[in-house]
Amino acid sequence: MNMRCPNCNKEMKESSKFELRDCFDEDGFDLDFAYMRVFVNECEDCKIRYEEDQYGGPFGGERKWILPEEYKPTEKQIKYAKTISVTLDKDIHDLVTKFQYWKFIHDNNDEYHKRKEEEYQEQLRDISDTLQEYGIDQYDLDIFN
Repeated sequence: MNMRCPNCNKEMKESSKFELRDCFDEDGFDLDFAYMRVFVNECEDCKIRYEEDQYGGPFGGERKWILPEEYKPTEKQIKYAKTISVTLDKDIHDLVTKFQYWKFIHDNNDEYHKRKEEEYQEQLRDISDTLQEYGIDQYDLDIFN
Protein backbone atom coordinates (compact mmCIF):
# COMPACT_ATOMS: atom_id res chain seq x y z
CA MET A 1 0.00 0.00 0.00
CA ASN A 2 1.30 3.42 -0.93
CA MET A 3 1.93 6.17 1.56
CA ARG A 4 -0.42 9.12 1.82
CA CYS A 5 0.72 12.72 1.61
CA PRO A 6 0.81 14.35 5.07
CA ASN A 7 -0.48 17.60 3.57
CA CYS A 8 -3.29 16.72 1.12
CA ASN A 9 -3.82 13.05 2.10
CA LYS A 10 -3.57 11.90 -1.53
CA GLU A 11 -1.73 8.71 -2.43
CA MET A 12 1.97 9.25 -3.05
CA LYS A 13 3.72 7.87 -6.13
CA GLU A 14 6.36 5.21 -5.37
CA SER A 15 9.73 5.00 -7.10
CA SER A 16 13.34 4.19 -6.32
CA LYS A 17 16.75 5.49 -7.24
CA PHE A 18 20.39 4.71 -6.60
CA GLU A 19 22.62 7.21 -4.80
CA LEU A 20 26.36 7.19 -4.35
CA ARG A 21 27.04 7.15 -0.60
CA ASP A 22 29.99 6.80 1.71
CA CYS A 23 30.33 3.33 3.27
CA PHE A 24 31.79 2.30 6.63
CA ASP A 25 32.74 -1.04 8.16
CA GLU A 26 31.47 -2.20 11.56
CA ASP A 27 34.27 -0.27 13.34
CA GLY A 28 33.30 2.99 11.65
CA PHE A 29 36.27 3.11 9.28
CA ASP A 30 35.62 4.66 5.89
CA LEU A 31 35.77 1.94 3.24
CA ASP A 32 34.72 3.49 -0.02
CA PHE A 33 31.76 4.80 -1.90
CA ALA A 34 28.93 2.50 -2.94
CA TYR A 35 25.58 2.83 -4.60
CA MET A 36 22.63 2.44 -2.28
CA ARG A 37 19.02 1.97 -3.29
CA VAL A 38 16.72 4.71 -2.01
CA PHE A 39 12.95 4.27 -2.01
CA VAL A 40 11.02 7.45 -2.76
CA ASN A 41 7.35 8.35 -2.24
CA GLU A 42 6.30 11.67 -3.75
CA CYS A 43 3.05 13.62 -3.84
CA GLU A 44 2.59 14.89 -7.36
CA ASP A 45 0.46 17.84 -6.18
CA CYS A 46 2.41 19.08 -3.15
CA LYS A 47 5.88 17.89 -4.25
CA ILE A 48 6.44 16.49 -0.75
CA ARG A 49 8.82 13.52 -0.76
CA TYR A 50 9.65 10.77 1.69
CA GLU A 51 12.95 8.94 1.16
CA GLU A 52 14.11 5.76 2.87
CA ASP A 53 17.32 3.91 2.01
CA GLN A 54 17.55 0.15 1.64
CA TYR A 55 18.50 -0.20 5.31
CA GLY A 56 15.54 1.83 6.56
CA GLY A 57 12.79 0.46 8.73
CA PRO A 58 13.43 -1.21 12.08
CA PHE A 59 17.08 -1.96 11.23
CA GLY A 60 18.27 1.61 10.99
CA GLY A 61 19.19 3.47 7.87
CA GLU A 62 18.22 6.91 6.81
CA ARG A 63 14.63 8.14 6.51
CA LYS A 64 13.67 11.73 5.77
CA TRP A 65 10.88 14.00 4.62
CA ILE A 66 11.74 16.57 1.97
CA LEU A 67 9.28 19.47 2.04
CA PRO A 68 8.93 22.52 -0.19
CA GLU A 69 9.45 25.69 1.86
CA GLU A 70 5.73 26.55 1.88
CA TYR A 71 4.88 23.32 3.78
CA LYS A 72 7.62 23.50 6.41
CA PRO A 73 6.39 24.28 9.94
CA THR A 74 7.72 27.42 11.60
CA GLU A 75 10.08 27.23 14.58
CA LYS A 76 7.34 28.80 16.69
CA GLN A 77 4.89 26.04 15.70
CA ILE A 78 7.43 23.33 16.48
CA LYS A 79 8.29 24.78 19.91
CA TYR A 80 4.66 25.34 20.89
CA ALA A 81 3.65 21.84 19.74
CA LYS A 82 6.52 20.38 21.82
CA THR A 83 5.35 22.37 24.86
CA ILE A 84 1.80 21.12 24.43
CA SER A 85 2.96 17.54 23.86
CA VAL A 86 5.02 17.52 27.07
CA THR A 87 2.23 19.05 29.15
CA LEU A 88 -0.51 16.79 27.78
CA ASP A 89 1.70 13.73 27.19
CA LYS A 90 0.83 13.57 23.47
CA ASP A 91 3.04 12.23 20.70
CA ILE A 92 4.08 14.64 17.94
CA HIS A 93 6.58 12.44 16.10
CA ASP A 94 4.20 11.96 13.15
CA LEU A 95 3.79 15.70 12.54
CA VAL A 96 5.54 16.80 9.35
CA THR A 97 3.84 19.73 7.62
CA LYS A 98 2.84 23.22 8.68
CA PHE A 99 -0.83 22.24 8.45
CA GLN A 100 -0.35 19.18 10.68
CA TYR A 101 1.35 21.32 13.35
CA TRP A 102 -1.40 23.95 13.08
CA LYS A 103 -4.11 21.28 13.47
CA PHE A 104 -2.36 19.71 16.49
CA ILE A 105 -2.04 23.11 18.18
CA HIS A 106 -5.63 24.05 17.32
CA ASP A 107 -7.05 20.75 18.59
CA ASN A 108 -5.09 20.77 21.87
CA ASN A 109 -4.76 24.47 22.75
CA ASP A 110 -7.84 24.72 25.01
CA GLU A 111 -6.92 21.56 26.93
CA TYR A 112 -3.33 22.83 27.31
CA HIS A 113 -4.46 26.18 28.77
CA LYS A 114 -6.95 24.47 31.07
CA ARG A 115 -4.19 22.19 32.40
CA LYS A 116 -1.81 25.12 32.90
CA GLU A 117 -4.53 27.04 34.80
CA GLU A 118 -5.15 24.01 37.02
CA GLU A 119 -1.40 23.75 37.71
CA TYR A 120 -1.26 27.45 38.56
CA GLN A 121 -4.22 27.20 40.96
CA GLU A 122 -2.62 24.17 42.60
CA GLN A 123 0.62 26.11 43.09
CA LEU A 124 -1.32 28.98 44.68
CA ARG A 125 -3.03 26.54 47.07
CA ASP A 126 0.36 25.08 48.01
CA ILE A 127 1.75 28.54 48.67
CA SER A 128 -1.33 29.43 50.72
CA ASP A 129 -0.99 26.24 52.79
CA THR A 130 2.69 26.96 53.41
CA LEU A 131 1.94 30.54 54.47
CA GLN A 132 -0.75 29.34 56.88
CA GLU A 133 1.76 26.93 58.45
CA TYR A 134 3.94 29.96 59.26
CA GLY A 135 0.98 32.04 60.47
CA ILE A 136 0.99 34.47 57.56
CA ASP A 137 -2.38 35.59 56.21
CA GLN A 138 -2.49 35.10 52.45
CA TYR A 139 -4.65 38.21 51.94
CA ASP A 140 -1.83 40.40 53.24
CA LEU A 141 0.18 39.47 50.13
CA ASP A 142 -0.33 40.91 46.63
CA ILE A 143 0.08 37.57 44.80
CA PHE A 144 -3.42 36.45 45.81
CA ASN A 145 -5.23 39.66 44.86
